[in-house]
Amino acid sequence: MEINQNSNKAATTKELTEIAKIAGLSFFEKIDEVNPPRELFKGEFSRIFGSWGRTHRIIPIGIEEDIIIAVTSNPLDLRAKQILSKCYNKAVKLLVVPDEEITRIINSQRSELMTERN
Repeated sequence: MEINQNSNKAATTKELTEIAKIAGLSFFEKIDEVNPPRELFKGEFSRIFGSWGRTHRIIPIGIEEDIIIAVTSNPLDLRAKQILSKCYNKAVKLLVVPDEEITRIINSQRSELMTERN
């Protein structure tokens, strides 16, 4: 299987499952519980769930034992993982999900942010 890391085309579920397996990561079709940590060491939470998250296809969904749990539909983008780690000043554990799930979670969190601001 050949994967182009710079491609704009989203990987299929089958490709993501295979990539996750090769990389030793867990693949999930859907994430039920999303409780992203909002306190960042550097950066803005709204950007992670805005333009940055949409561009890099990686977002935090929780924290366990001082490790940020993040989902991505682009597990080959290690630079995005490093940036997220620096934003929280914590290690990041990746879970792989389909691209549509990233979009769904971002939209849900953006709705919550907008509701909180009103």
